[in-house]
Amino acid sequence: MAKVLLYKEAEFSASHRLYNEQLTEAENDTIYSKCAVEHGHNYRLVVGIEGEVDGKTGMVKNVSELNQILKKVVLNKCDHQRLSLLPEFKTIVPTLENLVVWIWGLLEPYLPGQQLKEVILYETDRTFAKYCGLGK
Repeated sequence: MAKVLLYKEAEFSASHRLYNEQLTEAENDTIYSKCAVEHGHNYRLVVGIEGEVDGKTGMVKNVSELNQILKKVVLNKCDHQRLSLLPEFKTIVPTLENLVVWIWGLLEPYLPGQQLKEVILYETDRTFAKYCGLGK
């Protein structure tokens, strides 16, 4: 059977503050600028999984099942939340880059066997980060 990359998109709204407690107020203002204050985004999450097309179902994975995983694991945790206040970001700045790696870690246990191939997180229409599980 053929291997296929299947993509699913989801959206959530959340706020965050880019601020590092180990830096001074002035350093935070210099590094993070206007993002050093609480602000929000309408995030767009794109998850890519890879697998063999099942001969019986014709699918790599049932999209409804993938949708349920995204809702349970990511959306229920992130949607309409202040990401900076989540325990996971107590010592890590919730930058776009850190968020995409964190989301990978949330999803990976639910998509076993190297099925998860990439996670892309859009913070704006023109700004996004992609993580492929490298550099763990």
